[in-house]
Amino acid sequence: MDSVVLNGVTHAVKLPLHPIRYRLHTAFSTATGGFDGLAVCCAVLGACCPTILSQGVVEQRALLRTNVIDFGEQVLDCLVESGSEADEIAEISQQLVRLVFGLTPSDEEVESHADFTKDQVEAST
Repeated sequence: MDSVVLNGVTHAVKLPLHPIRYRLHTAFSTATGGFDGLAVCCAVLGACCPTILSQGVVEQRALLRTNVIDFGEQVLDCLVESGSEADEIAEISQQLVRLVFGLTPSDEEVESHADFTKDQVEAST
């Protein structure tokens, strides 16, 4: 997916880096209610399409690091205020959630590849 169209505006899609993906995944798996889940989906949308918000990418990443729900709510507010329909927002954000989370390794995959002690040579003194 190279781009998405929301309310007639095309936004380029660029998948977030792994640290942001992990934060989004954690927020999604711990969301306590329907609205928090929607906010996380919108956070994924905003992380993939940073042109939705007027803030710069650095400011967006800072907010994503501190509060994924707040970031997602800002994305949702911005899209609704610009005239995007709820169904349109939900459909596109769910597509991006599947894409982003499908590329994020599971905890088990990380653990199986993160054995930093295996096959290391001891340093002689």
